[in-house]
Amino acid sequence: MQKLVVAALAALIASTTQAQVTIKLGTLAPAGSTWHEILKELAQRWEQASGGQVKLRVYAGGTQGSEGDMVRKMGIGQLQAASISNVGMHDILPEPQMFSLPMFFTDEADVECTFGKMRGRVEAAFELARSGGDRVPAELTLKAGQAATLRGELGRVLQHYTRASGGAFLTGSADLYGSTSVNVIAQGFGEGWYNAATNPGSRLLATGGICEDAMSGLLAGLSTYGHHVGVGSSYGAFIAALGHVAARLHAIGNQARQAIAAGPFKPFILICAHAGVKTGEDGPTHADPQALQLLQGNFPLGTMITLTPWDPQEIWTLVSAALARRPAVIAPFVTRPSEKVIDRPALGLAPVTAAADGVYPLVRAQGRREGTVVLQGSDAGYAFVEQALPILRQKGVELDVYYVASAELFDLLPAAKRKAIYPASAAREAMGITGFTLPTMERWVCSARGRAATLHPFRAGHFLGSGPAEKVLEEAGLDGESQAQAILRYLGKRGK
Repeated sequence: MQKLVVAALAALIASTTQAQVTIKLGTLAPAGSTWHEILKELAQRWEQASGGQVKLRVYAGGTQGSEGDMVRKMGIGQLQAASISNVGMHDILPEPQMFSLPMFFTDEADVECTFGKMRGRVEAAFELARSGGDRVPAELTLKAGQAATLRGELGRVLQHYTRASGGAFLTGSADLYGSTSVNVIAQGFGEGWYNAATNPGSRLLATGGICEDAMSGLLAGLSTYGHHVGVGSSYGAFIAALGHVAARLHAIGNQARQAIAAGPFKPFILICAHAGVKTGEDGPTHADPQALQLLQGNFPLGTMITLTPWDPQEIWTLVSAALARRPAVIAPFVTRPSEKVIDRPALGLAPVTAAADGVYPLVRAQGRREGTVVLQGSDAGYAFVEQALPILRQKGVELDVYYVASAELFDLLPAAKRKAIYPASAAREAMGITGFTLPTMERWVCSARGRAATLHPFRAGHFLGSGPAEKVLEEAGLDGESQAQAILRYLGKRGK
């Protein structure tokens, strides 16, 4: 019987409760066959490992149709996984088809040599991140004053890594390729959608429309082989929830593999685009500040890295730092609106390379420090730098201002370096300003008074309304004027 390749393409229903998750898996393997028994054993192990929370239901003997049918059913959510042969994999990627060619390999050494060459493509990206992540390539350098978007810069950075790896990054999106800028990632690798027979050079995958759960499972499954990095994109409001289980199972699988084959994780990138309250014109259903809380702090250290840049100039540094760490999942949070690129040296701000530490001092007090403020989110960061900071400087207020660009990159630093960057004394006196939820700030702001003063989208006790970004920021109290007044009140100073 032809060897089967189990594709771990788990894409599941998101729920706000602790309900059990059932993964429906289709296979052509006959009921009672060796392969069927292996899958049944796998089901038992998953159920045991998850404490009964994850159940695998196996549909054997082709009851779900042909392998092509199973792939299509995964695209629309009728199946969440499939155990398919090289023939079925050909509908997704052509590479596995070579294992079906008679006499193609002479021996096991030949097989290993071939795999080594395939791995070399994606390894080039990780090597570039390790060796060159601290130097922004000339073609990615932004000039102060020009317009740029976080989503656009993320697309350009991932395109750079796709070129460096010879096309190892495969990209899908929930019907938002252009608006989330992930179409940029595949530029130069063939127009249109990937097709193994007619368009094998393309790096864009058609994943069935608006189906973040199936798309995340598909791209996580492709990443599992280690020859490609799957990149999936949608609104952060949706993909953080609907892609959560696929991301979690991908992380579990990567960690479990260490027991039998030590080696680095095989990253999958979950782009949480149009993130934060600046997506306000789409309303509270889409401009969701809760997405970060779903991913941050819910994965073991080293398996998930979230990225929360405020400045488009930080994208290269943060993506490179995350790729160099090689977690199972990388989740960048990027906004939609165009921003003016800041002249950081002219404003006395830390260089973009400081973002690689995850948390960094954006502004240092000049003279006697009067307090500490912690920022998180591009909406909060830009409003502070462009509006609040000039007001505070005009009033002679001196602060230490920290920015949280990645909680996980900070956690992966040595303890001594973490203490040097952000000492416990700073957390005890700080107040926060974030475009995400209050719980994502609680580790940075430790006092009850500081937390009570922290600005966040739900501070007024309700979901925000719809409207232009600046109006929604004002409603949330995150505009620069509101930030400055809140800081002055916290310091015991009079406002206007």
